[in-house]
Amino acid sequence: VRRRTLKTPGDWLPGARSVFVFALRYHREVLRWCTKPPAEAVGPYAYETYFTHTLGQIVGYQLIRELSRFGYAGVLAADLTGDASLTASPRTPQPDLFANRFAGLAAGLGYLTVSGHLATPQFGLRQRIVAVVTDAPLAASPLPGPPASGIRCTRCDRRCVAACPSKAITARTATVTLEGHAWSFQVIDALRCDWVKQYALMGDGGYKYLGSTVDIAPPETITAEALDGALRQLDPIKKYRPAAAEPCVMQCPLATEGG
Repeated sequence: VRRRTLKTPGDWLPGARSVFVFALRYHREVLRWCTKPPAEAVGPYAYETYFTHTLGQIVGYQLIRELSRFGYAGVLAADLTGDASLTASPRTPQPDLFANRFAGLAAGLGYLTVSGHLATPQFGLRQRIVAVVTDAPLAASPLPGPPASGIRCTRCDRRCVAACPSKAITARTATVTLEGHAWSFQVIDALRCDWVKQYALMGDGGYKYLGSTVDIAPPETITAEALDGALRQLDPIKKYRPAAAEPCVMQCPLATEGG
């Protein structure tokens, strides 16, 4: 069991005064066709997860280099608050789509959905968010608040909840308040989510599309011993190239909206 400690910008960089937050979009067709006939492939999604994270790091380091030219320090934060997890990928585990969601919300990039992901007006759920902490004094971007047409989730049949193989999206809600705007989302059971997303133990999480026959539902109470026993059942060869498709994202109408 890993105990999470929420971080602040000062934990990344002593004397931090500002945070740059930017996002890189996923290609819409990758999400539109992931796990669906005729290809039923999960590889393109896994690659998109890896590529946007890698490209985001490159852009972040370029920004840090520019900051140094003006005499300021900068630190790249793949998960600023430390509340995210990892997604299984053949190219080593990648930060999931929860990473930097609160930073993106505070920066005015978008709003929180029922599943707790950040959605933007331009690309829905299709982006990876990167943060750069700096000691440069910068003016804050305005917080736009909820969309004028309302949060799309209020008119949805909660496909994300139904799509989760391990039933990780609980009925409990949490609320974040920023500048008078309240954002509510359903709490994720992190252990049940990681069972599918990080450890690829259920086929509907995407791994079956790479040929894995392992499909193990999590027990009522997930323990280190239960996880160990399940992981020992993974194919000794395939386990080195796992891939997850995050079904809650795949089934969300916001996943394929925007440009």
